[in-house]
Amino acid sequence: MNGRNDPLVRKDWIDWSRGILMFLVYVYHSEVYYGDGHSWSWTFAPFFLTGFFFISGYLFCKDLYAVSLSKKCKQILKGLLIPYLFFTILFIVPKFLFYQSDVQQLIIDVFMFRASWFVVVIGILQLIYAITLYKSPSNKKLFFTTFVLFLIGYLSVYLYQDIPTFIANSSWLQSPLLPNRFPFCLNIAFVMCPFFYLGIVYRQIERGIKISVKALIIMIAVYTIIISVDRLYIGSNITIAMHEYINLPIVFLYGLLGIVILIEVSKRIYKVRFINYIGKHSILFYFLNGIALQFVTKVANIISIGNGGGYLSIIFIAIIACLLTFPVVWFITRYFPFLEGRK
Repeated sequence: MNGRNDPLVRKDWIDWSRGILMFLVYVYHSEVYYGDGHSWSWTFAPFFLTGFFFISGYLFCKDLYAVSLSKKCKQILKGLLIPYLFFTILFIVPKFLFYQSDVQQLIIDVFMFRASWFVVVIGILQLIYAITLYKSPSNKKLFFTTFVLFLIGYLSVYLYQDIPTFIANSSWLQSPLLPNRFPFCLNIAFVMCPFFYLGIVYRQIERGIKISVKALIIMIAVYTIIISVDRLYIGSNITIAMHEYINLPIVFLYGLLGIVILIEVSKRIYKVRFINYIGKHSILFYFLNGIALQFVTKVANIISIGNGGGYLSIIFIAIIACLLTFPVVWFITRYFPFLEGRK
């Protein structure tokens, strides 16, 4: 049986994709916590977070005409809002104790939905597209909504420096701890909405897309060459959490190519147990990755493990932190499943 089109294994390739992407989140953050800053993450930066938005769009609906706004709101409440509030409030104390962060600002950021921006953006996108499809659903409405929102988000990248002083100085509208994030991370959500939209579209046309192994190898080679040339001679960049982009349209093309490659590879491998586990519980791994990496980094520094291994040591720290997250995730899913949206 062809695993590429078998609906019974579709969840497997999705989980595998999300597992790979979530591990890249660990690597990306390991560069900061353990390394000297972002170094080699430019190789996957265009697609490792945009890929999540694409997959979220893919999972958003099977049929545009069967989207229930009330059901989507319940899903957002259970699957995103409750975990968001629990973990962001829980982590206020350690952030204050270890980093002396302003507690009042931390609380404001939680309730203005700027903390854990990644989860907030997925929730906002789900809500926006559910409302869009609430009455008279159509692909034209989806495209128009995406175009308008992206245009607003794109303009916000360039006009951010010109925002009125009363907005810039308001701790409710702008956070010194989390700069460039509007309340509900709307500016980030608007820029990322094309990937969510393309995920919805891809699900509709998926069965008609056939990419051979040869074509996949060529795509990987093209991605490697163009992103390397860009790195050397152009300098495009994407830092979604900071709402900072250089040559945004070009980076988006890299991101889309990277996502297509990931999906095609996933549909051929699609089942490696520990990777699929990460993907299945990706929201918990996301919330826990920061504290796991900080713990492993502190231990590594105490026992005098330096960064002498170069990037391999950064990957090693990411692997250890990820492995340490497994038992915590298991415990949560067994005894507190509501923290990832399950009963």
